[in-house]
Amino acid sequence: MVRLKEKMNLSIIVPSLGSELASEKLLILAQTVERYKEIELIVVVPENYKGCMESEDYSMILVKSKGKIYAAMNEGIRHASGKWLYFCGDTDTPYIQNLRSVIGEIGDILNSWEIVVATGIVQVGKKLREAKIDNYKQLLIAIERNPTHHQAIIYKKNFVISLGMYDENYTALADYKLNLEARRVIKEQKDLYCHQTNKIFGKWDIETPGISMRRRRKNYQESYNAKCGHLNNWAFRLLAIGVEVLTYLIGSAKTFIENNNFRD
Repeated sequence: MVRLKEKMNLSIIVPSLGSELASEKLLILAQTVERYKEIELIVVVPENYKGCMESEDYSMILVKSKGKIYAAMNEGIRHASGKWLYFCGDTDTPYIQNLRSVIGEIGDILNSWEIVVATGIVQVGKKLREAKIDNYKQLLIAIERNPTHHQAIIYKKNFVISLGMYDENYTALADYKLNLEARRVIKEQKDLYCHQTNKIFGKWDIETPGISMRRRRKNYQESYNAKCGHLNNWAFRLLAIGVEVLTYLIGSAKTFIENNNFRD
């Protein structure tokens, strides 16, 4: 069932394989979203999907995609009517009231802002963690590091489209790549808003929370290489070797200077 709404502020996009558990959770989510006229739920399923969601009267927009996870997320973006986008997995539990509160408080005052990092208390598994950001510099850093992934960010649709949406060459962490690109673009514009709120999602559905920025870069570099060949891989290795050699030379120079100073 496709619900048409005149003024859509937020589109929640959920890629799903359509498992029985996911279908049950999506039904609950759809029933919650039904209460709010300014929110729509877009569920993206595989092209060959033949599940119960097609025959049930769900309050959602059901979209089919030929590609994998990031192709599905891009397909959801193309069908979204909302000014703002929120992405989550089919086993995540987004807190609709808190999401709605963030969008409501943004209102017309922040129309020029392109991306909202909803910080405050987020629930990671069974634990509550504080993602406190006090200033703009910390906010830019947070774009690159845990816990600022798509579950903790509300994006402006036009901004995501201007960045080229999700890179489908990646098999993992394309959301991280998108955030890095967003950080590069907004560094000077300061089109970023940090909203102190309560948790906006329940389950942290990422296998690598808390690992270093270097490790994340390596992960999505390897993911890209697996799809696009080894040219970038060689460049990446040469750069790494160059950095190591430079570090060694600097360290040797410092040691030499310190030894000479000690003798004097």
